[in-house]
Amino acid sequence: MTEKNENILLEIKNLSVILEKSDKTSKVILDGINLTLNKKQRSALIGQSGSGKTITSRAILGLLPENMKISSGDIRFDQQIISYKNEADLENLRGKKIAMIFQEPHAALNPVFRVGTQITDVLKLNLNLNKQTAAEQAMDVLSQVGFSNPQEIYKMYPGQLSGGMAQRVLIAMALSCQPELIIADEPTSALDAITQSKILKLIFDLQEKFQFAFLIISHDIPLVKKYVADVYILKDGEIVYSGAIKKITYPNPDPYIQSLFETLPDVL
Repeated sequence: MTEKNENILLEIKNLSVILEKSDKTSKVILDGINLTLNKKQRSALIGQSGSGKTITSRAILGLLPENMKISSGDIRFDQQIISYKNEADLENLRGKKIAMIFQEPHAALNPVFRVGTQITDVLKLNLNLNKQTAAEQAMDVLSQVGFSNPQEIYKMYPGQLSGGMAQRVLIAMALSCQPELIIADEPTSALDAITQSKILKLIFDLQEKFQFAFLIISHDIPLVKKYVADVYILKDGEIVYSGAIKKITYPNPDPYIQSLFETLPDVL
């Protein structure tokens, strides 16, 4: 009998996802993905737009579009298969055990609710906290992500926040329930270069402090090379490289990998 590796937190085995078309045909979106992330580890999933990065993250969270489904393989979290769980079970994982930082902060935040309400709702839903305790924890986590005025931020609406501020709020929401894994999908793509650098440093400083496992999704090798040791490169739904990022040379003989050293817009 194979001995379990208790250090593995997330394990994707031979995962394939298909898109079911209206004419009853299907298209392979992910083809035999294998990915392993240990507890407290940081890693990156890199690829151009359309490579399947975001679909991989949505498969982990059980948030695939209605016209997509897992056709083979499985996803394990903390030794348990989660890829075929029902919605109720998945809701117990999202936020509490696995959290997500999205790439468009203003789109991810609800414009009609104050920042504090949105964070306290996450805390009350996942940790069953009362209103006062949730509010206290919300302001604490806003401080953790670098706000010197958490009481003011707590009362603001998303429309009053700059892009960098809104991204910090999303990081606070992801961090609020102290999950074991945080996935960040292009967390700086909507920000200017200076703010990008500050936000990335903040995320990785928090990962170092709180020791959650961290998977960053990006299209840009140089952007994550400073912080991440191991990387998976996706192309057309397949892993074409996995291993140490420092072994990826520049210039690179592979035109696709070479393109990932360039800062390109990415919308997937």
